[in-house]
Amino acid sequence: MVDDTTGEGNNEDWTPDRPRGVLTQADRELLLSNDEERSKNEIRDARYRIRQRVQNAIKDFGILAGQLDDRDRKLIFQNVFDESSSSIIAAYTFFYLGNSDLFTEDDADDSFHQLLQESIRQADLQRGYLSEVDIDVTIDRTEPDVEDILDQLYAGRGTTIQFNYLVEQGRVKPVLEHIIENSETLRLWSDKAALEEGEEDESFLIGPALAERMLDTS
Repeated sequence: MVDDTTGEGNNEDWTPDRPRGVLTQADRELLLSNDEERSKNEIRDARYRIRQRVQNAIKDFGILAGQLDDRDRKLIFQNVFDESSSSIIAAYTFFYLGNSDLFTEDDADDSFHQLLQESIRQADLQRGYLSEVDIDVTIDRTEPDVEDILDQLYAGRGTTIQFNYLVEQGRVKPVLEHIIENSETLRLWSDKAALEEGEEDESFLIGPALAERMLDTS
């Protein structure tokens, strides 16, 4: 997948051999690979351990939010943002997906909306403020036509979210092979507004070398 914030595909966040976080190196290897040599019991036990560890990590956020020194928190996020904000986006994505698993579509959106509002209130309390929070979020969901997306990509009018949609749908391989076979460079725009304004600094390129790396890890 392509990182909207850096223009890089499959960055270091997705490598197993980082220092341990919530996941161990073995956990990452399990989740990132299709290891057919593992037995069903091994996989089941590993998934159970991951679930337990993630549940307790989420509970630990209560301690981190309330007790971690402000300077330590700032250093953590400064280091993360210096690399890219993709990990922060992934964290929000994980919580949004987890919330969505428990409700119908409309109820899930309302629930997440309430969680965001209360999170901001609690953060402001710690900073010495009482806040009334009103978040207005409009979500317009569509089921896009893959062929239309491909046409836009090949015409240089595609966006990162469209490219990542193809990745999620398992339909990106022909695009990467097209780039490699034709020695072309594909421009992806951060969004439609950047495309219409021609803001090239809000876009990035996927050339044959990057396409080959992405194809090797897809």
